[in-house]
Amino acid sequence: MKEVKIYVLKNPETNKIHYVGRSVSPNVRYRQHIHLAKRSKHKDRKSAWICSLLTKNLKPLMEIIECVTQESAVEREMYWIKELKKTCDLKNDRD
Repeated sequence: MKEVKIYVLKNPETNKIHYVGRSVSPNVRYRQHIHLAKRSKHKDRKSAWICSLLTKNLKPLMEIIECVTQESAVEREMYWIKELKKTCDLKNDRD
């Protein structure tokens, strides 16, 4: 069974967390976030934030915060979104 990583994307200037996600391949998912932000015409909050960094020649920092089983991945991602929304300006669409 594949391990799922719960990760955050942080502002490289402030180190503040702006997004929580999950992936079995976080490096691939990171590149997808950047690619989608550049290509999307209708930007969601996360893509708009990433684009604002890209205009300054910056990219978000990714940090793995937990490794979980596939069965618990959605539950743990939702846990982290709920907890971090208390103190962070998250750009997640789902919560």
